[in-house]
Amino acid sequence: TTTNCLQVSWLVRADMPAVLRIENATSPMPWTHETFTKTLRSRNAWGLAARYNDTVVGYTVLDLYRDHMGILNFAVDPDFTRMGFGSALMDKLKHKLSVHRRKAIEYIVRESCLNGLLFLRSQGFLATHVVREHFGDEDGILLRFGAETAVENRLASYFQGGM
Repeated sequence: TTTNCLQVSWLVRADMPAVLRIENATSPMPWTHETFTKTLRSRNAWGLAARYNDTVVGYTVLDLYRDHMGILNFAVDPDFTRMGFGSALMDKLKHKLSVHRRKAIEYIVRESCLNGLLFLRSQGFLATHVVREHFGDEDGILLRFGAETAVENRLASYFQGGM
């Protein structure tokens, strides 16, 4: 996907220095190079990078399951937040959904990650439940986006007088 100087494409080995810099700047428990490498080498994992003028400004790592995608990691460079790069990554993932195969995107987010939770809500994700002690020291919130999410959002808007 290309918009002006923005491109979303496969995450490649040469992206790792930028990814690690962003990871260390954004995560309270950052993944190491080894964690990224091990995860991306697993059978069902893949990654995308958002590039602005050929510089990695965001990334996501996912696991593919039979009926959904699970986001394992997602971050945008703090110097490039609120500029549409995270939305571009999410749009790419949403376009990969299919009514016949993978129908949803799921992501467990730290309950203390307010910016992440608000961003995902703005993207149409709905919180489904709390995952106790998912991060060891902290609970996670499971958020889900799927075909039914769009319908639920339209219904909620209707009943709140938004239509």
